[in-house]
Amino acid sequence: MDISSRVSVGLPEAQRAAASALLATAFDSDPLYRYLLPDRSHRARAMPLYFEKAIAVVDKAVDIVRVDHPLAGIAIVATPERRAALSKCLAQILEVVAPDTLSDFAARGLRDYVTWAAQMHVQLMPQPHWHLMLLAVSLPYQSQGIGSGLVRHVQTKATEAQMDCYVETQLQDNLHFYEHLGFERASSELEPITHVPLYALKWHASLSAK
Repeated sequence: MDISSRVSVGLPEAQRAAASALLATAFDSDPLYRYLLPDRSHRARAMPLYFEKAIAVVDKAVDIVRVDHPLAGIAIVATPERRAALSKCLAQILEVVAPDTLSDFAARGLRDYVTWAAQMHVQLMPQPHWHLMLLAVSLPYQSQGIGSGLVRHVQTKATEAQMDCYVETQLQDNLHFYEHLGFERASSELEPITHVPLYALKWHASLSAK
């Protein structure tokens, strides 16, 4: 499916609640959030609010790419020119948003995991690059090319900027999806406190242009 005509950049404030609900549903099965919020009913209550407040904080420091009519998929992308602003936003999310919306245990665990993952990120990708931070597709629209279309849109823009891409996932089942799109596995590690896995993948713009 060609979704290029449905791709937009930016997230209107009126769509924040829908985007937050989409992300909360997509990440309900994520090992990290299941560890942090083991009770499913608690996850269902806490995660939409957490994502909505997090999006409000980070909105101006990232590119939010979406597929509309209706909101079927979303990708949140960090670019190097806004790295300093993004770092401040992420600190606010960990220090303010997470404690305000999640349990104390979940907020501490999220901080520990994100801090460790950020260190891994710097080691693996010290050069300027694009970071595909989050990707989610609404359940009724999965297996219709929405997710791959969003990733290809990001890859196209990264190629124009002559930048490589980096993505992380906690789900081993996601590796084939990214590898099919040209990403190469860079690292597979367990976070030492939560023991939640981190799979890191790289995509090289120079190889895609050949």
